Amino acid sequence: MHKRYFILHGNIFSQRDWERFGCDFFLQRGYDVIPVELVELLSPGTYSQMTKGTFTSRQNVVRINTEQEMDELVTHFGPADFVLMAFYLNAKSAFVFRILTKYKIDYMSLTIGGIPTNDFRNFRSALNLKEYLKFKYMTVKTKAYLLKRYVWTMFADGVGWVFLRPPRWWMRAGRYHNALSAVAPKPWKAELISVRSFDMQVIDAVQNQNKKEGEIFEKPYAVLIDDDFLDHPDFIYMGINRPVTKERFSCAMQSFIAKLEKDLRLRVVVAGHPKALPENASIVYGAYPFIQDRTAELVAHSELVVVCCSTALSFAVRLRKPVIVITTDEIERNRFYGGFVANMSSWLGLRRTNIDRLKAHDSLVMPVVDQRCYESYEQNFLAEKGVGSHSIWEEAARHFEAHISKRASDSIKRRKNPELKIEK
Repeated sequence: MHKRYFILHGNIFSQRDWERFGCDFFLQRGYDVIPVELVELLSPGTYSQMTKGTFTSRQNVVRINTEQEMDELVTHFGPADFVLMAFYLNAKSAFVFRILTKYKIDYMSLTIGGIPTNDFRNFRSALNLKEYLKFKYMTVKTKAYLLKRYVWTMFADGVGWVFLRPPRWWMRAGRYHNALSAVAPKPWKAELISVRSFDMQVIDAVQNQNKKEGEIFEKPYAVLIDDDFLDHPDFIYMGINRPVTKERFSCAMQSFIAKLEKDLRLRVVVAGHPKALPENASIVYGAYPFIQDRTAELVAHSELVVVCCSTALSFAVRLRKPVIVITTDEIERNRFYGGFVANMSSWLGLRRTNIDRLKAHDSLVMPVVDQRCYESYEQNFLAEKGVGSHSIWEEAARHFEAHISKRASDSIKRRKNPELKIEK
């Protein structure tokens, strides 16, 4: 039986997505791999605005623009097709889930790149008691909002949540996930597959390299993780404005880097966001070194990691690297990013550093790694305790192939004994 791997992706399907979603692995395993790009279907008019630099569609993606095209595609799905849903359920995407339900298609949902956006954890991370109470209140308020949004999705016109087919498998990294989330309809009915996160898999692979192989910058150094705040394409996808202004952010960032190099006697290299344009990097970071597509290696060999709100914080957590979490006045005022940065820093027991407020007489010091906080972060967002070292996609393929083998075996048994009852 010839197997195929379909990735239903709600965003632009780039070369990076090809690598992250294990496409080469499935090719080597004998599958046909078909990436399906739904960005224009779910967010009409955003594709041309989001495409930039290397962030473009990979060749040979199947681009779906209408519900009719989506329906026609799914009619060709068969029992040997492994279908991955790489976007969440909401009122806009519900019709895709309805089509899968209509044709009784088994599929996998996943949450394997989580970060602590909505939960303030540590009192010592607040600047004062008033701020601590504010962020705890926002934690409760946000969780109530997420629950309200989920309930709204359940009963919204046209969603038909009660009748939607739940995922056959729910693959997740870490234990900080709520089944009452928008990942898919009724995910608690799915078979749970616990795996390592994308980032944990990447950094573990780097750690297994020859030690000198990953050294791409002269040691000792600090690595600053770029967020592409000037022109991140996800701002368009999410319908939000960028949280900083070019002049203020660039001035603050270059002053901070100069101060860090002076106070800690470490050179600074910027790990560029994979979607960032080099011309924006030169605006924000001036002449400081800017290296893209080597973030894991740069973190692995660094003495210190500086981060604002990048998921690459996971690399630092996994390797127990000291971290400075930075923010600015503009980011603090932003209704989304202000709380995001505060929540992230609280999981490591750190106070964020506002680089707009640093004075000449302030001294930056090397932060202490709180082992308990780092371990908690790892188990909540990177991998639950006891998860094996198999790759994400090995686990996915193993479960899918066991499923189709069982289905074939059950079919033979039914033919031999039509009255036989077989457990699903």
